[in-house]
Amino acid sequence: MRYVAAFRVYQWDADIAALAERFFANCRSARQVVLADTTHGPLPITPYEVVNHTAATQQAGLLEYPPNRSLWYNVDYGPYFVRQALPDYDCYLIAESDVAVNLDLEPMVARCIDEGIDIVAHDVKPAEPGWPWYGAGAALYAEPWQALLFMMVLSGRALDHLFAERQRLTREYQAGRLARWPFCEVFVPSVLKAGAFRFAPVDAFADTRHLRYRPRLDIDDWRANRPGSLAHSVLGRQAYIRDMVGAHDPRGWFDPQGRLRRLLAPYRLADYAEALQGRLALLPDGSALMPLLQAALATEAAARDVLPGKPALVSSVSRWSRHQDPAREAAGATEAEGYEDCGFHTDIEDSPWWMVALGSPHQLSRLEIVNRCSHPHRLGRFVIEASDDGTHWSIVHEHGSGPAPSSNPAAPHVVTFAPPLRTAWLRLRKCDRGFLHLRCIKAFGTPQDHVASACRGSHASGRFEGDTMTALTIQDLFAEKAEIAAKRKAEADAAEAQHKADLAAFSERVQTYEITDDDRARAIKRIRRAFDAGERELMLVKFPSVLCEDGGRRINNHLEGWQDTLPGVYQKIYHWWEKELKAGGFTFSARVIDFPGGMPGNVGVFIGWPESLG
Repeated sequence: MRYVAAFRVYQWDADIAALAERFFANCRSARQVVLADTTHGPLPITPYEVVNHTAATQQAGLLEYPPNRSLWYNVDYGPYFVRQALPDYDCYLIAESDVAVNLDLEPMVARCIDEGIDIVAHDVKPAEPGWPWYGAGAALYAEPWQALLFMMVLSGRALDHLFAERQRLTREYQAGRLARWPFCEVFVPSVLKAGAFRFAPVDAFADTRHLRYRPRLDIDDWRANRPGSLAHSVLGRQAYIRDMVGAHDPRGWFDPQGRLRRLLAPYRLADYAEALQGRLALLPDGSALMPLLQAALATEAAARDVLPGKPALVSSVSRWSRHQDPAREAAGATEAEGYEDCGFHTDIEDSPWWMVALGSPHQLSRLEIVNRCSHPHRLGRFVIEASDDGTHWSIVHEHGSGPAPSSNPAAPHVVTFAPPLRTAWLRLRKCDRGFLHLRCIKAFGTPQDHVASACRGSHASGRFEGDTMTALTIQDLFAEKAEIAAKRKAEADAAEAQHKADLAAFSERVQTYEITDDDRARAIKRIRRAFDAGERELMLVKFPSVLCEDGGRRINNHLEGWQDTLPGVYQKIYHWWEKELKAGGFTFSARVIDFPGGMPGNVGVFIGWPESLG
């Protein structure tokens, strides 16, 4: 098996080197090269063979378009230079520098060579009219296609064909016969589809659920390290932080519930304060926020880990636990020397937990959680709870179904409390059934009696006024509870009223809308695409079941006359099918497609067809 594995880079640092090492470790028998863009000077790349190229592509007969971004716009240019430098290979595996590879790539390459597959690419499909690059593709190709090219395999003959076509288009453009230059993601699949080259999807070989443009992923994020997967766009820790700070209004950080604050929650403020200061300095009102940022930095720096030596407990132990005593097992999460994999391990159970007694009320500014190295995905949804007595608990932080916390001690998952959390007990509880196992947990703060200026804590068991704590009464508790309940009810009532208004407006449009010729043409085009993709049916539209006269009961139970319950325009769609599509062999159906809270939700309207004419 003779193939080239090329890792394409525009710069070189420790994080990109780590991704390159991961890529090359998964294509062991390849001729391994780094494809380096040296437009702005040489890159300090070691220890790999390097194929250099620059944006000065005219000598190769390739248009330099757009100015200063041609190698980004024309991602296919780089592989042509690899092919020229190393021509005697069966195929070429190309990966961008922000792709994380978590599986052996050799079976994919072997299948391409054995079966004569010319291109492996991701999300190959007919180009949609709303896609930004559709226009340039439609101007050149009768049937434009689109694909994501973060990672691809190309045969030698496919590369030669693409190169010759780019050279031809360059001549056409320079002669004024071509008005628009096609973006690589429409050019590559459209040209190879038109030339009847053989395609295979990346997801036939790898888990691609995180192989997409956005969101950006930290190199330590579990989504960038999922076994068997490819992930994009993966950045080193500092590059990721800079990207997050640069992409959002820095003033959002000062809102504890703001998007930027939530995105940066897994990191220490010291990790990104400089980037945040730089962004604030560019704003007219940024200087007014600098003292608040400096104060937060000082608070973080003064805090220390208060957990070592504190008594801890886990909800259960298992045969994988180091100790069968729950207290000794729980202490593994806070011991100074730490463990390589996990500090404690519960049994499989509903909502397993780990908790610690601080001994006295403390003011905590943040927690740092380091996940287990193996099976980090097991820590999905969890909550942090606080208590003054170890019996009555309140949730102070919720981690949803997003990325699991990092397993890297140098880049822990951070939970920030602003204002500081006052508590004497702390508990981390998993929200579903499973194991709970973490490497370590740290809580940074100070004992309550060390806090110089007392304030009313969001989870205090009393009230602080000046330097005096006044007693908390039962009346206070019930009054606060009633106030919170009233606020939640008002918010729920407002949301329900808005939902009803939106539904009424939508219902009126459903009843009055007339199907146009453009609607019918779009539906026919979607049916063709679904058929070409090997599908057996297409969901044309969906609508809330409450719009049906019986709430969707006949549709859900497949009762006779269900067609008559279709509301407004959906009844018109049925008549359009009956008049124009039924005789052609197409079927029409409707079914409930979701059941929120156990009740019928949306109804989908489907056009279907047989698998074959036989």
